[in-house]
Amino acid sequence: MTTKVVRDIIKIDEEKCDGCGACVLSCAEGAIQIIDGKAKLVSENYCDGLGACLGECPQEALTIEKRESDDFDEENFNIGIDTTNDFTWKQRLDFDACVSCGRCEEV
Repeated sequence: MTTKVVRDIIKIDEEKCDGCGACVLSCAEGAIQIIDGKAKLVSENYCDGLGACLGECPQEALTIEKRESDDFDEENFNIGIDTTNDFTWKQRLDFDACVSCGRCEEV
C-alpha cells in the first residue's frame, strides 16, 4: 500500500487550455501530454510540483495546488529528464488536435 502525502501538483484548467503543447515540452518528467486536444496530467506521481510548465502556457491554464497524492516517483516517471532529448516536439504532441498555430515551433 502506497502512503499518500500532501504535496504540490500541477492543475490544468481545461476550459482555458487550447492544446498548444508548450507545457508538454517544458515538463522534463513527462507528466503532461496532449490528449483529445487538451493538456492532461497523465500521472500525479510523475509531476515533481516545481512548476517548470507554468510560465510556458500562453492561456494561463496551469496552476500549482496542494493535494493528497502518491509521492513523486523519481525513478519511474514517464519519459524522464535523461531521455527527453530523445523525443522531438513532433513526437510528443497530438497531431490530431493540432490547429497549426505555430506556438510549439517557438518553444
